[in-house]
Amino acid sequence: MTVPTPKRRWKFDETSGTTAADSTGDARITLARPIAVAACVGLSLCLLAAGGEAVAAPVTVTNGVQFTDAADKAARGHDGGMIKVGKYYYWFGANPHPNNSFQHISVYRSTDLHTWEFRRHVLTEASAPGVKNLQRPKVIYNARTGQYVLFMRKENHPAPLTDNQVAIATSPTVDGDYTYRRHFRPLGENPST
Repeated sequence: MTVPTPKRRWKFDETSGTTAADSTGDARITLARPIAVAACVGLSLCLLAAGGEAVAAPVTVTNGVQFTDAADKAARGHDGGMIKVGKYYYWFGANPHPNNSFQHISVYRSTDLHTWEFRRHVLTEASAPGVKNLQRPKVIYNARTGQYVLFMRKENHPAPLTDNQVAIATSPTVDGDYTYRRHFRPLGENPST
């Protein structure tokens, strides 16, 4: 098995219009009302396939409306990333405290990208002790190790955000508990310089 590659990418940061084309040009998402820069805040869905083609059926997404899970609770998936495993899309997102410090990395799953089921908090303050700020979680499958690898941006808290490190956690299952492994600066350098 090879490392999954992106199959679809929808980027909702256009300044006008009611559709967003995916990266292949053969699928579109239609919004219920025009995209507005202030309301959109650059929502981006990146779908990875781990064991199958990631193909989404047409779905209408209403701009400016909170996503909810199957229990009608607000979906907390800030800075999210997605991966498709089997018939499910898994949405990983940061779920911070009200002061934006690290609380959880949460995961939801869906078969249609519209109806979401909360699965669990895959990484928490207790499982990543001393970590103050994790952002932008993305998951890939490592076929060599048989593990799912969660990559995140690790930052200090509060601002200024100058830590600029990559954090890694792993799990044998896509929506299982992840073990925090380490954090580091890629190439040992400060990427902001």
